[in-house]
Amino acid sequence: MVARFTLLIVLTMTALATAGCFLNVTHYRDSRDSLIYVGEVYNEGPPVAEPLVYGTFYDASGDIIATALGVVCQPLPAKGIAAFDVGLPPGTPDPARVEWLLIGDRVDDAGLATGLSAKILESRVGPGGHTFVYGELTNNSSNSYLGGHVCAAWVNERGQVLRVVAHDVAGLRLDPGQSIPFQLIEQLPSEATGVNFYLDAGITVSGEGARIVDLPMSAFRSTSQETTSDTPLGMRTVRVGEVHNTRPNGLLSPEIFGIVPDDAGFPAVTRKGDDCSVPAAPGSFTYAAYDLLTPYEPGLAAQLRTEARDLTDLGVQVIETKQVRLIDGGSMVREVTGVVTNTSSVPLSRIEVCAGAYDGSGLVRGIGVAPVEPSDGVLAPGASAPFLVQVATNGEVTSAKAVASGQP
Repeated sequence: MVARFTLLIVLTMTALATAGCFLNVTHYRDSRDSLIYVGEVYNEGPPVAEPLVYGTFYDASGDIIATALGVVCQPLPAKGIAAFDVGLPPGTPDPARVEWLLIGDRVDDAGLATGLSAKILESRVGPGGHTFVYGELTNNSSNSYLGGHVCAAWVNERGQVLRVVAHDVAGLRLDPGQSIPFQLIEQLPSEATGVNFYLDAGITVSGEGARIVDLPMSAFRSTSQETTSDTPLGMRTVRVGEVHNTRPNGLLSPEIFGIVPDDAGFPAVTRKGDDCSVPAAPGSFTYAAYDLLTPYEPGLAAQLRTEARDLTDLGVQVIETKQVRLIDGGSMVREVTGVVTNTSSVPLSRIEVCAGAYDGSGLVRGIGVAPVEPSDGVLAPGASAPFLVQVATNGEVTSAKAVASGQP
């Protein structure tokens, strides 16, 4: 899908309105006839860590057509500026007037990473007129960051915002002087003449997620054959499998990153696949996947790597799964059931199970994630609880495995 981060939810009273000035706002209709507003917001108030914009849309009679909430590209320090987009459902009539609010929790420090820069290295127009943009995010500071987020606002010659698109970079380790690739995909209008970047990265605290380790690609095992399909955006490739913790210690949460050029050599960048936050204990495994969109058929010269966060000091506990079985069914979505047991010495909540469905050759053909909710909300040491995970599968599957973790 096109990387769009519009969020349509009910406004709650936990967020406070703050002073904001809205600039360079325009709107357009996408291929589904959704009405999309894009622009920039300047923060005239105190810092806001997770800013949102709230739009109220009126017709010519002054009646409210709709209200909608959209995410701002990045945290806003005092006097900070960032792009936003807000989407309204297909068929919404054009409003005569819009009122905007900047809302969010006011903080002492917005927590915006500094010293970042981005540049576009290559771009290519693919199917349906979508532009594939390949670039790099660079850490020019003396700080070490965790990953990174690139938001781009394409503007016309008058500085008006025409499109806003965002995505995470393809990597976890962002040390001083390091660059990480990113890919953005958008259907850009012909009047777009420039781009403004709004950048952020994970600011790590000592002992809280700053440690990134490398695993060999041989740790990515039992992987399904890459499944490729033709989509309106290009060729989509998905690969899923087990990632084994080959280190003698540490709970590792891995991700697969890299570049897989298309058949003409355009360097398309992998995106994070199905999310499994259960870490892998030494000698064990967890699940990971990557998702790829190339303008045309993907090539063979993949440059992949596995990076993992060391979660050992964060209190996460890997726990046991038993009686795991795949429930028969004819649909492409199968159910995996079993029991999770708290084998740690502390009560656990926020328990998650990741399940994989396997074909007769032992290759992973799909993974799924589900929470476990004990009857009293907490799973005591030695206690067990049932789980059920739905897994979207690709091809015939005959067996299942599962991994689980929880937090005190």
